[in-house]
Amino acid sequence: MTCWHQHRFMDTEATLEFRHGFARLGDQFFTRVAPEALPDPYLVSVNPAMAHILGLEKKQFSSQAFVDYFSGSRLPEGADPLAMLYAGHQFGHFVPQLGDGRAILLGELEDAEGQLWELQ
Repeated sequence: MTCWHQHRFMDTEATLEFRHGFARLGDQFFTRVAPEALPDPYLVSVNPAMAHILGLEKKQFSSQAFVDYFSGSRLPEGADPLAMLYAGHQFGHFVPQLGDGRAILLGELEDAEGQLWELQ
């Protein structure tokens, strides 16, 4: 499989071609936030199947840029970090605006098949 972004994360200045569909929905759907850097980040695990879909190669996982981008130490160029808002029930009551404390959305990436994937 040859992806348009197969070479990404090979050097410290690599960029991704993010899409920002969620951010275009309007401010009522998200809050812009900056990731907090982790002290001394290191790679714990990689999903090889997902990495393949995104066109990443195993040798890229050990690069400092890869670790920095996915630990919040550095933003990839073109990222638009935000926390998605949603509505739901909390403690038995409907809450019209909850924050997404799970992850920070950096943007969406398109794979070789045209499928969009959220990068968080």
